Amino acid sequence: MSEALRQEFLRTVVAPAGAGEDVADRDRDFVRALLAFGSETEDNRRCLERIGVRAIPQRDGTVRSGVALRNGGTPVADVLNAVEGTPLPAQLAEDFPAVTQEDWDAVLRLATLVFVAAEAPAEPAGTDSDGPVGNLG
Repeated sequence: MSEALRQEFLRTVVAPAGAGEDVADRDRDFVRALLAFGSETEDNRRCLERIGVRAIPQRDGTVRSGVALRNGGTPVADVLNAVEGTPLPAQLAEDFPAVTQEDWDAVLRLATLVFVAAEAPAEPAGTDSDGPVGNLG
C-alpha cells in the first residue's frame, strides 16, 4: 500500500469543499482515491455505489458536506451513531473472541467521531458546496 495513495484517500474523506470546488468534484475525487487506495475490487465498487460525498441539508437552512449514503443522503456518521450500543455481532465475536461488548461500543464511538470530524462545516444554502453528487465515472 502506497503512503501517497493512503494520504490522498484520507484527504478526500476529510477535505471540506473549498472555493470553486463543489460536492460533485469532491465526490469524483473520493471515488478515484478510494479505488486507488483500496483497489478496484467488487466490494469497493459496491461500496461506492452506496456511499459518496454528498451535500447534507441542515434544519437551519445551512448545508454541510460529508460522506453519506447516495440513496437518501444519510450521513455515515449518523448511521454509525444510530448503531452505537447494538449487540456485538456474532460473526465478530467468532472471528475475534477477545473483543468484548465494551470494545465494540468503543469502536463504534470512535468511528462515529471520525466521520463527524470529517464533515465540512455548514455553509449557507446556495453556496458551491451544495452541488449535486457526482457519478461513479
